[in-house]
Amino acid sequence: MGDDCCTNMGPIMNMIKETIPDVYIHSIMLGNSTKEDVQASFRGNVNDQIQQACTLLRNDTKLASGFYGLGFSQGGLFLRAVLQRCTDLDMKRLITIGAPHRGVSEAPVFKGNNTIAKISKGSINYFVYTSVVQRRIVQAQYFNNPKKQEDYKKYNKFLPDINNEVSVRNTID
Repeated sequence: MGDDCCTNMGPIMNMIKETIPDVYIHSIMLGNSTKEDVQASFRGNVNDQIQQACTLLRNDTKLASGFYGLGFSQGGLFLRAVLQRCTDLDMKRLITIGAPHRGVSEAPVFKGNNTIAKISKGSINYFVYTSVVQRRIVQAQYFNNPKKQEDYKKYNKFLPDINNEVSVRNTID
């Protein structure tokens, strides 16, 4: 959230390259620039973004014989969705760090008990499961309000699906 594929992740990619000198790293960029990639971390339809990521990975011939996935924060959650939905990709292992796999139940920006925080929290809880917000605001698509589980399962178009909370389609054999 707020990071781009290449600049912000650069130090981690460099550390991996120092440890494994001949490693090939494909960092997924949504859009045509790092600016668009940052914007995609806040705005857009996550289901569409997952399909874009799958296409990018499919089109990289260096990954055809398999690859390891590494995702940080919301990127880890989204890479798990790639693993679950794009079963033709040969992801050998997935490592996620700090990924909100069960979602988030509060907007971190509005913590506190002041008036602005209370109004903001109320607005988020009221609008988060509307179709407009669900199609356009990335974080809303993994917002999981524990007090509104029926609304979460009915209106959230991303997280309940990959967590098998509406219908089971991803099982372990």
